[in-house]
Amino acid sequence: MLDYVNEKDNINKIQDYTNVSIESLKILVEYFYTNSIELTVNQDPKLIVDELSDAGEYYQLNDKFYFKNELLKIKKQFDLN
Repeated sequence: MLDYVNEKDNINKIQDYTNVSIESLKILVEYFYTNSIELTVNQDPKLIVDELSDAGEYYQLNDKFYFKNELLKIKKQFDLN
């Protein structure tokens, strides 16, 4: 799940997510199973969107456009620019 194939050189690499909050990683893993992003009151929407904005590319999600739309919904809901 945290592994991907680089399309350019076809080498397996593991993404470095040491700078990403535990909350963002939890949301990403939940997305893998539910195909939706739900935030609780205690979560910082700007942080989540900022940290997960590139995840669709890293993990080569089949539905990366849907993932980006989920992030866009959060941005609109919380009026983030």
